[in-house]
Amino acid sequence: MNSIISPRASGESDVVNSQKNRMHDPWYKAIEDRNNLIKAREDQAHELKVSVQHLKDESLKINNKNERVLDEFRKMISASDDELHAKTDELIQKISEMKNRLEEYRFESKAKWISFKCEYIHKMNELEKAVSSLVVSNHI
Repeated sequence: MNSIISPRASGESDVVNSQKNRMHDPWYKAIEDRNNLIKAREDQAHELKVSVQHLKDESLKINNKNERVLDEFRKMISASDDELHAKTDELIQKISEMKNRLEEYRFESKAKWISFKCEYIHKMNELEKAVSSLVVSNHI
C-alpha cells in the first residue's frame, strides 16, 4: 500500500514535469523571449517618455524665470535705450523659439532624442548665460 502514489501527487508531478519540458522546448523559449523583448521595449518607451517630460518641465521653469528677469529688466531701463531694448527683445524671441522647438519635437529614435536633448540643453545654458550677462552687466 505504501507504493501506491495518490492521484493528487501524480497530477502535481505531471505539472512539474510539464513546466520542465516547457523550459527546454524551443517554442516556449521563443515565446518567453518575445514577451521579455516586448516588456523591455515598453520599459524603454516609458523611460524615454519620462525623459522628454522631465526636459519639458525643467525647460519651462528656466524659460519662465528668464522671461520674468527680462520683463523686470525691461521695466528698469530707460525708454530711450534702444540698444538694451533690442537685446532684451532678441533674448525674449530666443526663449520663445526654444519653447516652440521643444513643443514641436517629435520622437523618432533614442539616438536622435539623446542628440536633440544634448544640443537643446547646451543652447538653454547659453541662453541663460546671455540673460544673466545682459542683466548683470547693465544693471541699472
